[in-house]
Amino acid sequence: MSETKHQYGEIMNNKHLKLAGKLFSALLLCLSLVACNTTSDVTDTTINVADITTNTKDTTITNAVLIDYDGTTPTITNNIASGVEVSVTNGDVVVKSTNTSTPISYVISGQSTNASLKIYSDAAFNLVLNGTSLVNSDGPAINIQSSKKATVTLVGGTMNRLIDGANYATSTEDQKGTFFSKGQLDITGAGSILIYASYKHAIVSDGNINIQGGTISVTQAAADAIHAYSNFQMTGGNLTLVSTESGVEVEAGYVNISGGAMSITASSDGITTSYTGTDASISPYVQINGGTLTVNASGEKVKAINSNSYLKMNSSTSTVALYTSGNGCKGIKTSGDLTLTAGKLTILTGGASYYNTTDKATVSSSGISCGGNLAIQDGTISISNTGVGGKGIIVDGSSTVAGGTITLTTSGATYTYSTSETTDAKAFVGTGSIAINGGYLTISSSNDAIKSAASVTVNGGSVDITTSVDGLSAPKVTINAGYISVISTDDCIYTSTTTDGTSNDGSLLSITGGTVIVSSSGGECIDSNGSIAQSGGTVVVQGTTLSTTVAFDYNGTFNITGGVFIAGGPNNTSVAKATSAGSTQPTVFLKFTVGYAGGNPFSLIDAGGNPLFTFIPTRAAYYFVYSSPTLKNGTTYNVFSGGENGGTNIGGYYNGGTFNGGISRGSVTISGQLTTASL
Repeated sequence: MSETKHQYGEIMNNKHLKLAGKLFSALLLCLSLVACNTTSDVTDTTINVADITTNTKDTTITNAVLIDYDGTTPTITNNIASGVEVSVTNGDVVVKSTNTSTPISYVISGQSTNASLKIYSDAAFNLVLNGTSLVNSDGPAINIQSSKKATVTLVGGTMNRLIDGANYATSTEDQKGTFFSKGQLDITGAGSILIYASYKHAIVSDGNINIQGGTISVTQAAADAIHAYSNFQMTGGNLTLVSTESGVEVEAGYVNISGGAMSITASSDGITTSYTGTDASISPYVQINGGTLTVNASGEKVKAINSNSYLKMNSSTSTVALYTSGNGCKGIKTSGDLTLTAGKLTILTGGASYYNTTDKATVSSSGISCGGNLAIQDGTISISNTGVGGKGIIVDGSSTVAGGTITLTTSGATYTYSTSETTDAKAFVGTGSIAINGGYLTISSSNDAIKSAASVTVNGGSVDITTSVDGLSAPKVTINAGYISVISTDDCIYTSTTTDGTSNDGSLLSITGGTVIVSSSGGECIDSNGSIAQSGGTVVVQGTTLSTTVAFDYNGTFNITGGVFIAGGPNNTSVAKATSAGSTQPTVFLKFTVGYAGGNPFSLIDAGGNPLFTFIPTRAAYYFVYSSPTLKNGTTYNVFSGGENGGTNIGGYYNGGTFNGGISRGSVTISGQLTTASL
């Protein structure tokens, strides 16, 4: 007990001041209950004094000190023969234990509107909350001044409550919140506790905090709901946390969640490992191995989860839902790597971009902001950002997608600070390489869908870009396998190393396999400021109707040595390109004076009436470029419009099948690497 607190108690012996103090405490209690009743996301925040369990106290615990509060006159039953002293001053209970040979349990029950519990102990101990309500107007409700571990048991069937005041009496001891401990806190049991923190943190430890069970509701925290210096671990329990600052903050350690359910509403970061020092023994990571986590964080630059090291989510039993709002907010932010192995992750954010005048840089909101390497191995991931200039995923290192079902949506407009400082909404952005080896990606973006400053490689899986300005964009794009479908208003696939689009800049689009279907309503479906090389796969190009553009373009060469390539383009045949002279596979380039209406089939038929293919353009087309291993030099093919083909449909391209009907539009004889004909 601090000297100031003793003086406070002596002053309150004056009966008039004593009465005023009780009225003040009662008023504080009433106000706290009102505040609890108006807090969202808490199942039952109304706990009246009468609700605190008083008739089912567990007195069967051995080696117990029983403390039963009743106003300012608690009843103390000390069953420990030696080494434990209990004193009471104006309802405040102080326990001092020098006993290191007996595992002692302090069983707390009853209620008081002006009381507290302080424990000094030379050994680890048990603290049993057996239906108690403590309101302390000038300090912590529970203050553990021991560096030893305290195991806190919430007795099943009981409700407990702790409330502090907005101002604490001066003390030379730490008193950082409503429930404070200098040592490790392990919280378990099947009961409930409600905490209302007016001064600072709700639950705070200078060591570790381990949540193993119980129902914990923090209805208000003037600072963090849970604050640990070392580590925070959660293996069970049900937590509902409302805080003015962070939901859970760890100063110099990690967060590990492997069970239970936690819901956080915060005006700062939901969960944060805030250590930024140089001590290599401290790893401020976040790991989610199970359980259910829901975070609502609002405010400028807030993060639902902030890890100053790596983050791993690696259990199929994990369900994480993150909601953030505020300029520059993030769903997940890591300084290191981010690995998603399994589980369900949902991130919704609506924060706008803004210009930081100090750093002289634009700060964008994002679903995921990874400062290291990103690895997505499995799981179900959904990220949506409606913010102006917002991003879905942004990665400083390399990105690898090996599996999982991933949905990315960015729908915000372009953020403009000045004519030279703008940023667009993008779904998946990487400073390093982006490799897609598997999984199912569905992307809708009001600007770029997948953009890398290094390279984009697709080795498998499925990429379905339903809305974009540019679909796949990088200096080097390589497609070796998988399924890629891109719908854009500009370039579906774009390679460039410079902003100069008129010369060969050395960029490359390489296609060795897979299925690629691209459709643009306002730009080139494929646009390489360097070269295109195709040796395998199937590429279907559905060009725009705009006469100011072409279906595909390149500044270097387009050499095709294998695979299928077919494209339909608009009425500007004078500038349209086909494949280059270095190709070893024949290509036919057909130009039409009267174009094909969108939806009207176009077919090449051999002498036996067998179709090489049928192509149905999405939009009106005036030229077609086709290359395939089945196209033979010296062979004459008939060109038909209309008709039907029963082959397999790949984005409007029918391979093989049986052709019926149609109107002859002439014929073409293949001669050499490139055959051009006007029909």
